[in-house]
Formats: sequence, structure tokens, C-alpha cells
Amino acid sequence: MFEVYYQAPEDVEREACILAQVSKGNGHLDFRELPKFSSGTITLTYVFATLEEAENMAQRLYRSSEYVEVPVSYSGELRLSTALHQTFHNSEYVTMPRTCSYKQ
Repeated sequence: MFEVYYQAPEDVEREACILAQVSKGNGHLDFRELPKFSSGTITLTYVFATLEEAENMAQRLYRSSEYVEVPVSYSGELRLSTALHQTFHNSEYVTMPRTCSYKQ
């Protein structure tokens, strides 16, 4: 599982694009948390059958400029390759124009 975060206000089209990609990667939306205040962060939690599927999709969304937390198993055990760890923790997050054309 992993979480995607973005600043409010709600963006239904953005969420639909993310969900379409997650569904293609055998995942589904497990939880959606709205902010307590209008200027807060919306949290989307996605679940996959395997950690590998979650890692692959998280990388794809991250490369498409989504803010994605590092994938973990539901047991809380972090099994992450060194390359993926570097991808999520050693690069700067850059905001890019939002589109729904994620690369396959």
C-alpha cells in the first residue's frame, strides 16, 4: 500500500486519473481522508495484492509528479529496494503541469 497526498481543494478529475492508473496496476482505493481545514492535505490510500505492484505504481505516479509516500506492506514491514528508496528520498519533488496521460 501507499498514500498519495495533495493540497485541498478536492480535485475529482485528478483523483479519477490516479484511480484509473492504480486500477490498471491491480490496485484499488482503500481510504480517502479529507482535511480538517480547507487548506489542508487530501490523503488517498491505495492497496495492492503485492508490494511489488505497489512499488511499480508508486514509481509511475511519482514520475508523473504526484506526491507519493514510500510503499509499505500492511504489516508495517518496509521491504524496499535500494534504488526505489533513493528515488523517493534523494530526489526533489518538482511540481509539473497536471495531465491525465500517465506513461504505461
